Formats: sequence, structure tokens, C-alpha cells
Amino acid sequence: MALWIASELGREKEAFIVHAGVGLNEIPKVKNWNSVRRMSLMKNKIRNLAGSPECLELTTFLMQRGELVNISSEFFKSMPKLQIQVSVISLRVYKS
Repeated sequence: MALWIASELGREKEAFIVHAGVGLNEIPKVKNWNSVRRMSLMKNKIRNLAGSPECLELTTFLMQRGELVNISSEFFKSMPKLQIQVSVISLRVYKS
């Protein structure tokens, strides 16, 4: 209910993406990354963050308690408004 209200009563469904603890192996498919403002992918099985999604409005990105191992050095480049990014310790950043 709170997500529905926060997403302008469902009109901005992709503004808040929450897929916590659902066993994801990769980042979910999103039609319009530019509309995403907050994303929570906590407690999943995502091991790699590759590419460089264009998330111009993203301010919050949560990934703690997962299996994240690698992050592409390009991954956060197109996220100019990102303020909160919580992840795990002992990551390996690689050049894509």
C-alpha cells in the first residue's frame, strides 16, 4: 500500500522498485530506467552488476545481505542523483 501511494497512486509504478528477498539472479527488467527513483534488491542472489543503466532520477539503491561479488566500473556512471548506495563488503570492481 505504501509503495502504491508513493508511486502517485500507481501512476509511476517504476519509480519505486522493491524486489527484496525474492531470489533474483540478475537486476530486474525495467521499461524506463529514467523513471526509477528508489530501488531495493536486498537479500537476493545477484552476483554481478554489469553495464551502465541510465538512471538519471535514482537517489537510493539498496543491495545489502545479498551475494554481490562484482560491480562494473561503469555501473554507477549514469546515476548522477544517487545519494544512498548500500552494498556488501569485499567487492571486486572490474572494467567492462
